[in-house]
Amino acid sequence: MNLERDELRLGILLTLNRKDRLMEHTKGKMEEVPDFVGLLQINGQTICCVSPVSCQSVEDLEKRKANAKHLVKCWNSHDDLLAACEMIIRVLDGDPITELNEKPITVIKRAIAAAQVEPD
Repeated sequence: MNLERDELRLGILLTLNRKDRLMEHTKGKMEEVPDFVGLLQINGQTICCVSPVSCQSVEDLEKRKANAKHLVKCWNSHDDLLAACEMIIRVLDGDPITELNEKPITVIKRAIAAAQVEPD
C-alpha cells in the first residue's frame, strides 16, 4: 500500500465530487475532422474519438461516421433545444413573455430542425 498515492487519489476524488464546484465543458461548436473519421474537435482542440475506434469493416466505419454526426448534432443543438424547452415552460406557466423577438413556435421549430441529422 502506497499511502502517498492513496492520499493523492482521495484528494482527486474529493475535488471531483465537490458539490459547490460546477464543472464547465469546452465552449464552442463541435466539428468533425475531415481527414480522420470519428475525431471531433472544438476550436482545433480534440474532444473525443468516436467508437468503434478500430474499424475492422466498412460497417464499422459507417457506424463511426453516423455516431460522429449524431454527437456533433447533439452538442451543437443542445443550447437551442434547452432554450426552446425553457420558453415552452414559461408560456405554459402563463408567464407573459414580452421581450421575445420571435414567436415561441418559430424558436422551437428552428431548434428541432438544427438537431435533426440529415441522411448522407
